[in-house]
Order: sequence, then structure tokens, then C-alpha cells
Amino acid sequence: MSSAALFDTATALRARIGSVVGGPAQVHIGPPIGTELAGKKISIHLFHLQVNPEMRNQLRYSHPPDIAPADSPAVLHDALPLDLRFLITVLRDNPANADPDELTLLGQIIQVLHAQPTLAGADMNGQVARVTPEPYPMEEISRVWGLFPQDVYRTSMVYLVSPVFVEASTVAAGAPVTQHTHNAGLSEDPPSFPGFAPGTSGAPGA
Repeated sequence: MSSAALFDTATALRARIGSVVGGPAQVHIGPPIGTELAGKKISIHLFHLQVNPEMRNQLRYSHPPDIAPADSPAVLHDALPLDLRFLITVLRDNPANADPDELTLLGQIIQVLHAQPTLAGADMNGQVARVTPEPYPMEEISRVWGLFPQDVYRTSMVYLVSPVFVEASTVAAGAPVTQHTHNAGLSEDPPSFPGFAPGTSGAPGA
């Protein structure tokens, strides 16, 4: 995936959540603050991302394009694997007043992400990533909400989407090695040993 990997992943996540809240138009991509939230039910905010340490040094290959010859080698991708953490928040018409229905709405989101945890298809541009809930203690979630000091806490959860690859370039891999040939080389002059002259028989030094 290209430099659009983060946006494409957020779009795919919005579509998945939108399937249970009245459509993607009801889901805002961005922090749970601002006038653009009017009329929205949910916000998904990418608040933290980091390189996946377990996959960082793994080589990533893909099949050659359909138009390539049948015997074309696999394509090696120079890609950085990322872990994305999204804050998913149920929005309110009046942030100061809790809405009992927001718990039902959050439950529906949890249900669909549990039943369909894989993001793939056209929105992901050929990638496959998994969505899993992150166990954030209250202290940590308070720090996340501390990013919005002018806002009040609202019902929310943190989800991890991983792996998401941002590709630097693609490099065609060479054909696989099928045999090894050892070339020791030949010397024009025979080896010489003390006490041994060419053309004589016997062991060296005899």
C-alpha cells in the first residue's frame, strides 16, 4: 500500500462501523471535537501509531501483476509495518448530558467488529489488517482524553488495527536458485614441493 495506507485503513474502518450506525456518513474520521461533528454519531480518531517490532525485519512478497509472464518472480516490497490505535467515540448532541442510547450504539459497534474483525477488499487496496480491542485501563484512557482539555469524556473504546504497511518502493526479486556450481579453478603451473621434481614418481620428499 502507498502513502495513502493510513487514510485507506480509516476509510475501511469507517465503512465497517457505518454498517451498523446508519452508513459511513454517520462516522467522522478525526478527533471527537469540533463543529464538523454535527449530525455524526461516531468518531474514529487515530491517536497513536508505531512500527510493529515483530514484523519490522520480515521480507514481504506478493504475486507479480496479472500482465506479467507466468514465470515472473515474486515482487519484494520495501514496506514499513505499522500498528494503528483508534479511539472510537460515541457522540452526543449535548456533550454535557449522557444519552442512554449511546451504550446500545457502542454495543453494536463492538458486536460488528468482533464478528467481522478483518479489513480487506477494495478499500484496503490489497492489504489485510485485523481489528482487535485494546485493554486500556482508566488511567491510560484518561491520558488519551487529556489530548482534548476543552472537552468532556464520552463513552469510547480503543481498537488496534494491524498490520498496516506503508511501502517505500517495490523491487523485483531475482529468480529462485535451482543449483549451485562450484568453480575451484586450475593452475597453469603444477605445485612444487621440496625434494620433488616434475616428471618423477614418488611422494613429495621421497
